[in-house]
Amino acid sequence: LFSKSEALCTVAVTVLTQFVETILTVVCSWETASMLPLFSRMVDQYCHNCYSVDWQNQRGALRALLVLVNHLPIPWTQRHELRIIKCVIHIMKNANAEFCPCLVEDSNSLLHRVIEVCNAPMETPPTGDSGSMSKEMEIRRNDRAIWMQDVILVLALELSSRYKAVRSIVITALE
Repeated sequence: LFSKSEALCTVAVTVLTQFVETILTVVCSWETASMLPLFSRMVDQYCHNCYSVDWQNQRGALRALLVLVNHLPIPWTQRHELRIIKCVIHIMKNANAEFCPCLVEDSNSLLHRVIEVCNAPMETPPTGDSGSMSKEMEIRRNDRAIWMQDVILVLALELSSRYKAVRSIVITALE
């Protein structure tokens, strides 16, 4: 994931994808698998690599986070959304678009994917009462609304960024 060689990075992404899918298959439940400390540790390490000075580490972290976001359940992504967004914004602010345009592209892809996944409509379990929502779903929706305020605040603060690329990406993310 953290190599200068594109071929090695592609293989590493494939291996990480297979690793995550294998764990999900063995555990038999996405919810159970997402509670494993392994995935929290992985997101910790990949977010840490987003603050590295080496662009290879940053790009590898973006790719790895994208794999996790694409394969783990929505509640897992929602728990880590704000942290991932802050890491992506850090990379966008510090990436030299002329030197490494791939960082800006990867950051943009991850930011949009996280927002897309986390804002997918919540599934409502079928209930006997027509139109009534379970107490648990109502609590989850309220918690999600509060969490979204934090995400919108972080993104809105970047609208005044001195970096044009950051501003344009944040504007499209907020739309």
